[in-house]
Amino acid sequence: MINKIKKYFSLIPPQISLILIALFIGLTVGVFVIALDNLTIFWEEITFSLDSKLLFLAIPFALVLSNLLLKRFPEAKGDGTSEVIELVNIEDANLKGRVSLVKTFVTSLLLGVGVPGGKEGPLVHIGGSIGSKISKLFNLTEDERKSFTGAGVSAAIGASFNAPLAGILFAMEVIFKQLSIKHLSVVVVSSVSAAVVAKNFGFNVDILTAPEYQLGQAVELVGYMLLAIFTGLLAGFFIQLTSQSSKFFKQQIVKPYYSILLGLIFALSIYFIPESFGTGEVLLSNLINGDTLTYTLITLIILLISRFLLTTLSIGSNLSVGAMMPSLLIGALLGSIMHNIFSTTSMFSSITPGALAIVGMASLFAGISRAPMTSIIMVFEITGDYGLVVPLMFGAIISTIVSERVVKYGMYEWPILQKGKQIKSFQTVDVLESVMVKQVAAYNIDTLNIDISSSDAIKTLQSLKILGTAVIDEGTYKGMVSLRSLQSGEQSSTLHEYLITIPFKVYEEDSVSDVVSQMVKFGYDRVPVFSSSDDFVAIFSKSHVSSAYLLTNIETVNSRNLKTSSNKFFEVSVPSNSPIKNKQLASIKLPSQSVLVSVSRENEELIANGSLVLQSGDILTFFGTSESYERIKNIVISSV
Repeated sequence: MINKIKKYFSLIPPQISLILIALFIGLTVGVFVIALDNLTIFWEEITFSLDSKLLFLAIPFALVLSNLLLKRFPEAKGDGTSEVIELVNIEDANLKGRVSLVKTFVTSLLLGVGVPGGKEGPLVHIGGSIGSKISKLFNLTEDERKSFTGAGVSAAIGASFNAPLAGILFAMEVIFKQLSIKHLSVVVVSSVSAAVVAKNFGFNVDILTAPEYQLGQAVELVGYMLLAIFTGLLAGFFIQLTSQSSKFFKQQIVKPYYSILLGLIFALSIYFIPESFGTGEVLLSNLINGDTLTYTLITLIILLISRFLLTTLSIGSNLSVGAMMPSLLIGALLGSIMHNIFSTTSMFSSITPGALAIVGMASLFAGISRAPMTSIIMVFEITGDYGLVVPLMFGAIISTIVSERVVKYGMYEWPILQKGKQIKSFQTVDVLESVMVKQVAAYNIDTLNIDISSSDAIKTLQSLKILGTAVIDEGTYKGMVSLRSLQSGEQSSTLHEYLITIPFKVYEEDSVSDVVSQMVKFGYDRVPVFSSSDDFVAIFSKSHVSSAYLLTNIETVNSRNLKTSSNKFFEVSVPSNSPIKNKQLASIKLPSQSVLVSVSRENEELIANGSLVLQSGDILTFFGTSESYERIKNIVISSV
């Protein structure tokens, strides 16, 4: 059967066949995600049917059984993410296919009886093994196997959270450690196809949706920054404690009495603190929706401490559970605790508990994983809330920086470093610099006539489910109006007094990066977009940022035609007499058949964004064709 399929595939053009394999991987991983969910529910139903006293037998039994299986199949132990990173970046990407079967059974059993942990790490391992196995069946090259291993990972995250973009970014930021063009197409196909399968045939894909929160007063950012600092410290401490736990349990967890003891600890915790059970998705949903009235400050602190300690035990003991969902929950708990503290002060009393929980969950995962972009986009997708883009960005970046000061390496790196192995990290381009506003802005928009009453405007905006739009007078743009200002003001016969004048002008050809910077600076959620002839044509909002990021990934490969085998990486040094010396990158017109990857200056890797001023001695790293290399040399090296 396999030989026949291989024969048919040999007749298909290579690029199409690789896409078909990626599609197959995505569909397969999606099925495994659903299977793990169903098995977990099955074990949960059995657990809930037991007498509470039997819980003290069920969890130790499950741990003994799982560890006997993991002793027989050691490649399936642990979270699994570190193993995939190691095999993709250091070793040959050859994960055994049986990992997916063993991991599915063991993880579902552990989560089903209530072991604190998440399913996403094991699913990363499952997805990677499926991608590796399928690519091996088709006798693909090592580089192609690595691509499809990453594709399986992106599919697992995309399906697990119904967040395909987060799956793509997780594969790039965490697994490949770079924005890798050669891996991108298969990663995108697998993530999207797996998410479609899980969404249509899975369970609880929307459990973590939340109402749309908004950044109110500018002073609220100070509160979010304080939260980010604490999440960064907690993330660093989490990594350290998990590492120490791992050292203790190494070679010990396979012994039955360690499994029994650990099982009793989990059982006691669940008995006295029921919220300690399993993944904690219901508790997390309550937190991000602001349903915290039943939780006192003391209760939240107890829940935080219990989840923190139990997760470090379960992860550190190499049980087949993940750290992703627990980190999101711990971050949300810390955000809710901070809200209780902030509510006693007038400065931060306007911040809602749900908003702090959402920023807390993204910040803590960013600090643990050292993947801030993935964290931001993941929270966008799983909550459906794009109103907190600025606090989320601040939170993820600050938490990552603080966590790095506490411990140098992230959650998924230290197990590899303990083996004496190193992973090369890469710096990537500011991708939003390459996307124009016109590529992602909303053109088919509903506007308001300036002569309608404020009450009618409110009704219109509410019916359209938008928070603001442009105001038009006989086809001419007059300003912006927000639902919040209309609701807070007195009823008016026209919209003149509610018009918002934007202090900067956005054109279709502007870069998304520049526009977002302006919006953050002045505090606007949406702005009008004008054509080169100054005609109002569209609206750009912060919700378009995630679309822009995905578009950059696709555009880099497709619109620049960089998928040919003749492309390569090359370096060009900026001489002292270079015409581009002391110029910003944005002002330099580079060939379309190339991508500037990074800029090295005195052994320091710089982000290649548009505002970077080039200096003599800078080493520019490009990816592109041989023809573009010659053109770039002429641009960089030729004297004025």
